[in-house]
Amino acid sequence: MMMKRAKQYPDLYPHWQKRKRKKSSPQLCRERDNNRCVDCSAVHRTVYINAAGELSMYFLHASHLHKLDPEHWMIEPIEGQRLQTRCPRCHRIYDVYWKRRQVEVEHQRVLHTILLERAFIMGRFTRVV
Repeated sequence: MMMKRAKQYPDLYPHWQKRKRKKSSPQLCRERDNNRCVDCSAVHRTVYINAAGELSMYFLHASHLHKLDPEHWMIEPIEGQRLQTRCPRCHRIYDVYWKRRQVEVEHQRVLHTILLERAFIMGRFTRVV
C-alpha cells in the first residue's frame, strides 16, 4: 500500500494546486443511488462475462428522467438535471419506452388540435344569430 506524501510547505505551492476537484453530476447521482441501478440493482463497476465469453465491466449511466414519467417531480435535481442511475440495458429500455409514449402523446395532441380547430370553425358557421 502506497502512502500519500504530505507537502512540507503547502503555502509555497500555487493556488491552482490547492483546490479540490468538484464531483460531476453522474458521480453525485451514483452516490445518491448507492452505486446501484434503480431498476435491476446492478452494482457500478461489476465484472461479468459477456455473450462472447470475455470479461467486461458494468459502468452505470446517469439517465435523464422523461417529463412524462410520474417520478419526474419526485427526484431531487442535481445541478438542474433530474437524473437516476441505470445500467446500460435498463437505460436503453427506459429511453425506448418513453420515446414511444412521447410519439403517442404528440399524435394525440395533433389530433385534438385539429378537432378543436374544426369545431371552432364549424361552430362559427352553424351558429344562429
